[in-house]
Amino acid sequence: MRIAIQWLHLLSAIVAIGGSFFLRFVLLPASQSLDGAQRQQLTDGVMKRFRPILWVSITVLFFTGLYNVGMVAMRGGLAAAPAYLQLLLIKILLALVIFGIAFLLIAPGDIFSSLKTRRKQLLTVNVVLAVIVVFLSAYLRRM
Repeated sequence: MRIAIQWLHLLSAIVAIGGSFFLRFVLLPASQSLDGAQRQQLTDGVMKRFRPILWVSITVLFFTGLYNVGMVAMRGGLAAAPAYLQLLLIKILLALVIFGIAFLLIAPGDIFSSLKTRRKQLLTVNVVLAVIVVFLSAYLRRM
């Protein structure tokens, strides 16, 4: 069961991070050659398709992350290693920031439209934070 949960957690992270990377470094630059209406139509179409995928990924990451923390706690790993707990809390905090930014960017309609105008910068922040979370995850697995 633990391996299946870890696999789901990793797969969801790959999908979410890969999707964000694609949006930031492929779709946004490629769409700059389109006029405003075409760019908006393309962005809306991609977001309509990506939104449910990202929601599923975030949901799976959240619940599998809770499971993983529970397993570490049951083995006494949180109390035995204060440094592990500190890094884990940083990882969780960064993940929640990533989820929040993703929510702002994929919310349908004109909600958060002022933030969506800074999509490129916010996607860059999310990709950088996601890379940090992956590095923290790899480090925590070896502690």
